Amino acid sequence: MAETVNPKNKIQKLKEFIQRLQRLEDGQKKKWLIGLTVIVMIAIIGLWLIYLATVGLPAIAPKNKKSAENAAAAPKEDSSWEILKRGWKEISNQAGENFKKAGNLINEQIEKSNEIILNNNATSSATTTAIITATTTQ
Repeated sequence: MAETVNPKNKIQKLKEFIQRLQRLEDGQKKKWLIGLTVIVMIAIIGLWLIYLATVGLPAIAPKNKKSAENAAAAPKEDSSWEILKRGWKEISNQAGENFKKAGNLINEQIEKSNEIILNNNATSSATTTAIITATTTQ
């Protein structure tokens, strides 16, 4: 006869296993940590590879004219590696453009004006506030 599986029994066994791991010495805990991490990583990479083999990678639509020309010149049946390389190139180009835009915005803000607020507390209760605005010369 087949034995019925009791979920509470499995949970109890898992709790006991975790308690045994907690009682181990630090060196043994590290070995378990590394071993279980490797097993989980292999499982995730395996699932990812199965996904890529069955579904494949989606095509990345180019956002600028140069990338569109490169995509048009590319062969229709690219390997996953070629698609990943093109995608990485497109992402790095876009990131570079965004960094340049951010640098230009920062430079514009710096060139506009610098405002410094000085608070000078005298011995009396009166507070003197001076605002100095310095504009940079171009």
